[in-house]
Amino acid sequence: MLYARSSWESHGLILIVVTVSVPSSEELALSIVGKVWQIGRGYNVVVVVQQDDMLNLYTWFPYSSHDNCADVKNVVLISQWVMEGEGKFVRERSLYPSKIPSNFHGCTMNLSALRKGGIEDELYIHYFLTHSITKNSINGFPDVTPDLETIITCGLTLWDRESDILFGDLPLLVEEISNAEPIFPSFVAKLNWFVPCPKPLSHLQKISHIFSPSVWVAIVVVLFLVTVTSWCLAKQSNDIRSYTTLSSVLYNIWAVTVGIS
Repeated sequence: MLYARSSWESHGLILIVVTVSVPSSEELALSIVGKVWQIGRGYNVVVVVQQDDMLNLYTWFPYSSHDNCADVKNVVLISQWVMEGEGKFVRERSLYPSKIPSNFHGCTMNLSALRKGGIEDELYIHYFLTHSITKNSINGFPDVTPDLETIITCGLTLWDRESDILFGDLPLLVEEISNAEPIFPSFVAKLNWFVPCPKPLSHLQKISHIFSPSVWVAIVVVLFLVTVTSWCLAKQSNDIRSYTTLSSVLYNIWAVTVGIS
């Protein structure tokens, strides 16, 4: 699905074309617009539906009245395309007008907050008052700095559509960015992580940590078997004098193992 991709934007311009003729174009457009809003919160949607010899273009306007807030209850016929000759619009108008009103007509918005007070809390109070928005807090305001568990819990209310806005010292976590759209930060806070310096290892520890103990045991066993086998074979031939003692055989075998000529 498109809404599951990282490139999905709820404020993006969406055009949906229905290629079959239906008895009621308005009911079909209402169903499609409602589905797009429910799943991906897409509101800049235009649905093109063929009816007889015309193409009807429908969209919807959220928060247009006190009875029409965030639920898709009706669609608006913004234009029609007449399929005569080269075709033309019945009336020329923008297919994607601004959908964010200056007056929300007292519609309710559900808010989740991670921390009480602060700049963001004051900004939302002022914005809601000037734009006639009813504020509904669905969770309490913790008085301490939120931990990761609290952030995830509040984030679930946003992803489950229980809340419309999540704010309050909210860090930009990967999970939240992929499931919601962050606004421009009100302020930037930098955090420093302090970790203890690692203890240096000795040369012997560095070498011993190259392989696991079981691999080192296998290497020692193989070296011992090859050394004994080479020494026994050298004793049967007088031409190979460098393999006549176990120490010289082990030295040569180790040189071959580590790649020394």
